[in-house]
Amino acid sequence: MNSIKCGLVLLIASLIACSDSSSSGDDLADAVDVPGDINVDFSLSDSPSDPDIETTTDAINPDQNLSDVRDSSVDQACNPTLDLACPCTEPQGVEEISPGVFQDQLVCDARTFSTPLEVSDSLQVTIEFDSEVGHLDLRLFDRNGSTVVDQSTTDTDVQSVSFSDAVEAGTYYFMVSARTAADRNFFDLTVEVTDQL
Repeated sequence: MNSIKCGLVLLIASLIACSDSSSSGDDLADAVDVPGDINVDFSLSDSPSDPDIETTTDAINPDQNLSDVRDSSVDQACNPTLDLACPCTEPQGVEEISPGVFQDQLVCDARTFSTPLEVSDSLQVTIEFDSEVGHLDLRLFDRNGSTVVDQSTTDTDVQSVSFSDAVEAGTYYFMVSARTAADRNFFDLTVEVTDQL
């Protein structure tokens, strides 16, 4: 019985839509009553289309990647850790950083940080991230930035490196890197400097 009602509603809608196309809609019925509980409103509006809705007649090439046809006028949420087609932008060069906690940092390839240490200072650097999104590695360098003094490259969600009792005061470096191009990820960074004297 319901399929008969639905078929009847579709037939009536087709008849109304196909009736006199020059009609403004005023002489069409505002509603069609179908026996039972269904009441379908077919009133036509003469008001202009909503200015907030933009329509396009551009054809989409079926061979074209969907990311190529995104409407650039719409702010698309693009997560570079989930979609490798999204642009991934990270700071370039060495970023000087002081002790503290820095959340939601993004690494696409590699980011290098520096922090100053005094004689006898110790440095502890920890990153936390979701390794299921992407694997990150952490390396700590000497004050010349050329020799790795500690590294953490496990498959866990936490990587930590440390350096104890700086013999010379100066700037020390550490690097957070994505293991592969597909491993870009967000991470929380904790930098701790303690004086051993």
